[in-house]
Amino acid sequence: MAKNIKKNENKGLIVVTPKTDWQYRVTAEYGTEYSCGQFGQCPDDDGYDPCDPYCRCGIIVNTRVERPKAFETLSMAEEFFLKGAGEAGKFGMALAVRFFRHALNEAGDMFEVDVSSGYYGEEVSGVRAVEGSAWSNFYKSIEEFNLASNSDRLKLVLGMEYGSILPVVMKWDSWHLVEVPVSDVHASKDVLERTSDSIVSHYQSYAPWSGAYCAGRLKEWYPGIVVVPNDGGEGYRVIDGFHRYKAWTERPKNIDVKKWKRLRKNKKIIVIAPVV
Repeated sequence: MAKNIKKNENKGLIVVTPKTDWQYRVTAEYGTEYSCGQFGQCPDDDGYDPCDPYCRCGIIVNTRVERPKAFETLSMAEEFFLKGAGEAGKFGMALAVRFFRHALNEAGDMFEVDVSSGYYGEEVSGVRAVEGSAWSNFYKSIEEFNLASNSDRLKLVLGMEYGSILPVVMKWDSWHLVEVPVSDVHASKDVLERTSDSIVSHYQSYAPWSGAYCAGRLKEWYPGIVVVPNDGGEGYRVIDGFHRYKAWTERPKNIDVKKWKRLRKNKKIIVIAPVV
């Protein structure tokens, strides 16, 4: 039923140091306030030029760095996850994506936004790390991730995301990446109906058939689907990763039925499954 990806013991490591530059790796959110008059004249500008009526007294306010977006965590994993190869490396990469997604939940306490003077007033000039308890916890979690086997890394990232681990996950000691026909993987219809259309659409944009700039990176996401064997039957059931599963199996609105059937015929999917 399943074809295991060729095994390689090199599980890879996350390498992040206090000297890592985060300026272009996370996104700063902020607002801008102006005190200009109707025609752009700055109240404190004695050298106001009516031929250049642009406000140049903007002030940056409410700066913050929020939890990284999905595409940012993928880029982080691609950059900071090193020395992974073969099955173990691919598995480690998939888990590193999820690790960054949840290890930086406290991003608001981990970064500060730098502001400097610019042509139109203040401008955001960078994002820097602020050492503190949040960063200490982050480095400790990286160390824990690096020391763990991939099977234990799976439990680590699920615990980070949900605060606890399902008994059905704890039941299995060993997990691996496995490639199976899409038709062998099933998910609860009730859960799928409660998924977010916007999140599903986001994942679909990474599909090879999407035509988007990021098309073809899909398999970096889909190892995020966690499955267990069906009770009393063949195949697998999804226990985590319902949005990704739906994105892989549901026809996008911009693709007609005939083309979709041709694209998905005999297709396979990479999932995280217990070693049976």
